[in-house]
Amino acid sequence: MKRKLLILTALFISVIGYSQTFVQNNITYTVASTSPNKVRVSDYNMAGGAVVTIPTSVTVAASGKSSSKSKNANATTYSVTEIQSSAFLSKNLTNVTIPISVTNIGNLAFSDNNLTSVIIPADVTSIGNYAFSNNSLTSVIIPDNVTIIKQGIFSNNNLTSIIIPDNVTSIQAGTFSGNQLTDVVIGNGVIDISFNAFFGNAITNLTLGTSLTDIGSQAFMNNQIASISFPNSLATLGQSAFRGNLLTTVVIPNSVTSIGNQVFSSNLLETVALSNNITTISDDAFRDNNLETITIPDGVTSIGNSAFLSNNLISVILPNSVTNIGSQAFINNNLTSVILSDNLTNIGSYAFQNNQLTDIIIPSSVTNIGVRTFQNNPLTSVTALGITPASITTGSNNDSFNINRSSIDLNIPPNTEGVYVTNTGALWTGFNSVSTLSTSNFELDNSIKVITTKNAINVIFSDAVKLQNYTLYNISGVKVAKGKEGKIAIASLTQGIYILKLDFDKGTYIKKMYVN
Repeated sequence: MKRKLLILTALFISVIGYSQTFVQNNITYTVASTSPNKVRVSDYNMAGGAVVTIPTSVTVAASGKSSSKSKNANATTYSVTEIQSSAFLSKNLTNVTIPISVTNIGNLAFSDNNLTSVIIPADVTSIGNYAFSNNSLTSVIIPDNVTIIKQGIFSNNNLTSIIIPDNVTSIQAGTFSGNQLTDVVIGNGVIDISFNAFFGNAITNLTLGTSLTDIGSQAFMNNQIASISFPNSLATLGQSAFRGNLLTTVVIPNSVTSIGNQVFSSNLLETVALSNNITTISDDAFRDNNLETITIPDGVTSIGNSAFLSNNLISVILPNSVTNIGSQAFINNNLTSVILSDNLTNIGSYAFQNNQLTDIIIPSSVTNIGVRTFQNNPLTSVTALGITPASITTGSNNDSFNINRSSIDLNIPPNTEGVYVTNTGALWTGFNSVSTLSTSNFELDNSIKVITTKNAINVIFSDAVKLQNYTLYNISGVKVAKGKEGKIAIASLTQGIYILKLDFDKGTYIKKMYVN
């Protein structure tokens, strides 16, 4: 008989020990381990109220009921080490105490409640996706043992500041989106910040860690960041990463090899220093800013669609590595001077529309000029250097240069009048006059480039020629400056059209330009 009782008791203990659940104080527990004894919180009955204290341990009799071990020799005490996924999801909680015994908090564990504060125990090593999302938390301290801040954990709360510990290596998607963060410090161990991680806050002060390599798409979009310092470890800036902020200056370190579409669009940028190791300036990357100057690094091969749309650029020099300019790349600026790459093949539609260009030199490498590329500029001169004309749109509202070309002079290489103008199907017609470049002038046009900036005219020329002197006239023919330098100060000049005469040892170069 005694043997039968012992067997029955063992069976009861066995049942409790493997996967059984029990309830104490409206909290449901599930046995997670019997060696050692551990349970996880798996559910909560809202009848227990809006304030919950989770105990460090619970004791249960072999029958599965609550027990005092001192009164029941067969009772077992379990440590509470885990909050199971969705355990307290949408339970109208206003306050919760998590015991120091807990090491793991599951997905959605406390999501959709009314929590205003929470203390996460120091021994917690893992916090699941969206664990505290959709509450009213105003502050939180992330334990040092957490290495990955998972997706959406603290999204849609009222956090105002956060310090990411150095032990954290990854911040996943949407983690802090939809809060009221103003101050953010990213620890030196963080390697990547994922999509939407800090989207839609009010960040004004942002410190990035020294190990950061990747900033994901929209990571800091729609904040109030006015300045930023990137670490030299950074390799990629994702799409729209800093779109919709208040940045005025950006220095992109040479460690960066990729910048995403719209990465700095809709800021207040006045100056940008680009990485020397990027090959593409992506679509919309710097659109809707206040840039007056930009230096495109050697090695850039493509400038994306709308990359510099709606800025205040005055001059642009494209290095010879550039082969493609996307549509609307420089539309709606104040460009008075553009020097195109000698290896450029395509100039996209609307690329330079709505600027202040009076003349443009089309390199011989260009094969296509898109729709309305140079429309709404005060063009007076177009020089095309190609023996084979570039394909253009002509004779319509979509004309590559202007709807009416009769005020523009065309300069073309010797012996190319037929393919440009007179042959059947020729597209380069309707210009005011057509002139062929003499051999000496043709050489000069390939050697000399004039760049107008806010305060100076810069004359660039190759070793093939030597500048002897310059003379600058206003539109009325009155001489306003003379000298021998390659840099001509114009800060004191009034706005308008000027004529620059450059005397070289091998000839004379005359250029009409607009000073803003």
